[in-house]
Amino acid sequence: MVTGSLALTLDRAARVIKDVATEQEIRCELVSPAEIGSALVGARSRLHLVVDLSGTGQAAADLGALCARLASRHQVTATVIIGPSGLPVPLEAVDPADVTPTRRWSIEGLRSWHESPFPTPDLRARLHRVTSGWPQLVEATMQAITNGKSPEDALQQIIRQLADPGFARQHLTACGIELDVAASWAAAQALDGDDGLVEAFPASVAELTEALGTDAGELIERLQALDVVESTPDGWVLDRAVVAAAVALRA
Repeated sequence: MVTGSLALTLDRAARVIKDVATEQEIRCELVSPAEIGSALVGARSRLHLVVDLSGTGQAAADLGALCARLASRHQVTATVIIGPSGLPVPLEAVDPADVTPTRRWSIEGLRSWHESPFPTPDLRARLHRVTSGWPQLVEATMQAITNGKSPEDALQQIIRQLADPGFARQHLTACGIELDVAASWAAAQALDGDDGLVEAFPASVAELTEALGTDAGELIERLQALDVVESTPDGWVLDRAVVAAAVALRA
């Protein structure tokens, strides 16, 4: 299973899987849940099925039965792609070792970017600070530099975009977090950092439950799967770019 959101470029997963299968000379088909039966019946040799549930709005309530069905033929392997509506993946349905979550770029990961215009640790830290490692924001920064902007000007463009209510709404939707949750969290926990960029400070589950008016324990499990929260020794922290977008919606 591959999980994530549009902001984590989950929409590219099926294409990447098909490309890798082609390189390894494995027949690969993209099927809907309704097409699984016919695909299995017709499988006479090695076959990999990709079932993309990410854009259907379909929850993964019957994930266990779906996986059992896909595993019923020994020559068939499969990948199920699950978006925000199906998260968190129910642990009783699958082996956690079979779940591959898509994630934001880490600072260490950005170091491996080929011919990056952010070659020093300080520059990479700045890139990560502004974009929070969201692939779409990192790629937009790199494209702006390709189009002639300096690294700092490209990052300032991202800062301005996250402060724009229209862009902010699009970013939050792509991240898979509910707008009211992001807004309530930011209203209760946001502050300006030393560098002038808005961020959230840590909060306990009890504090978040009071601020959000819902069971924060269950909510955090879903937000973890979407890579929009981080656990720290002092409590849970909402991603900085998500906070910035949520603050922009109040403008």
